[in-house]
Amino acid sequence: MRITMLRTRNWVVPGFPAQTIRYREGKTYTVKQEWGEALIAEGSAKRGPAAKRGRVENLTDWDGDGEAGGPVPVVEPVEAANGVREADDA
Repeated sequence: MRITMLRTRNWVVPGFPAQTIRYREGKTYTVKQEWGEALIAEGSAKRGPAAKRGRVENLTDWDGDGEAGGPVPVVEPVEAANGVREADDA
């Protein structure tokens, strides 16, 4: 949830009293839904603008069909000059 703070507020994280987050007046933050609703209910914040969801550019066309995405090509491990192969990351 996105909120815009109406006043500066130190928020004590529910369930973790040793953690405090400072939210500054006029700034917009992305917070947990329950935290945002609590801050709005007490008058410290208002709903913020919707998150920007722009188009992702320069996606790779893995399978050559003219569209971004597709299965990622499998790359065979290369043997080093000394004949030792690197271990697989599995």
